[in-house]
Amino acid sequence: MKLQLIDKTKIKPDSGQPRKTFDIEELTASIREKGVITPLVITPDLKILDGERRWRAAQKVNNIKKLPCVIIEEEKYKKPDKRLETQLLINEMRENYNVIERAEAYQKYINAGHTQMDLARLLQRGHTTIQHILDLNALRGAIKEKLRKDDAGWSLNAEVEHISDSSISRKQKDRIHKRIFEGAFINKDELRETLEFAKEHPIEREKIIEAKDSTERGLVMLSAEPIGPKAYRPKKKASQEDIEKMKFTEMIQALNAINSCRVLWTMSDAINTVNKFATKEQKKNIVQSIETIVKVWTKTLKELKK
Repeated sequence: MKLQLIDKTKIKPDSGQPRKTFDIEELTASIREKGVITPLVITPDLKILDGERRWRAAQKVNNIKKLPCVIIEEEKYKKPDKRLETQLLINEMRENYNVIERAEAYQKYINAGHTQMDLARLLQRGHTTIQHILDLNALRGAIKEKLRKDDAGWSLNAEVEHISDSSISRKQKDRIHKRIFEGAFINKDELRETLEFAKEHPIEREKIIEAKDSTERGLVMLSAEPIGPKAYRPKKKASQEDIEKMKFTEMIQALNAINSCRVLWTMSDAINTVNKFATKEQKKNIVQSIETIVKVWTKTLKELKK
């Protein structure tokens, strides 16, 4: 390796560099004041392996003509494949490395003839994490660009692509992504439950996708699912009358269960027990469940009184 000053106009960015977005405003101000402190790492043909952001910022500072560079002379770095591996490793250590650029870089490595296991070994990351990031390559248009600008919460978007199958159309997936950006899902469990429901219930699929929060989703699920245990559901195709009878039976069972709780528990018993044993998340889920039940049965009661 050699350290030397090289004319910045002779240095070239590598077209194979996975990273495409560079925020250089603050760095340009720093270089204008202090110069380029950390050397660029380049190949013998003056292509940048590490330091393209510094190089781009230096282009905007007129009084800086030459940049400190470390030239790596090993023969292997002349090969595009080896340069890509090095750039992947360097970029992986950056704090502001956007997840969409990371996904595109991973795919580029896969397209070069490597496997996901090769990539996991190179980056020393779990196979599941690699797969979830690669799943983001299925995103398109405005959804993808929104994550490119702000990738906070990207794991929920990856979950949509990882769990959903061909039963959920591309347009439906895009609408679920928009719901994620709107804050409709608190965590992965809520999202997974919604996706599984959407796959299994084609008739209610549109309703569950359009639901704005967990309360609305709960109402959709209650309208489609029997209240009682799954063992009561017919294992072969039932007639409409059979389904209605089954739902009626399970409704009576549910009402009896609620009535038993009312007899055995006072309101203060219930409140004290929840406050004593429930976690914060469990308490939140209990409140949401009660709100859903109250909404459903209030509407049912009004209809029955007519």
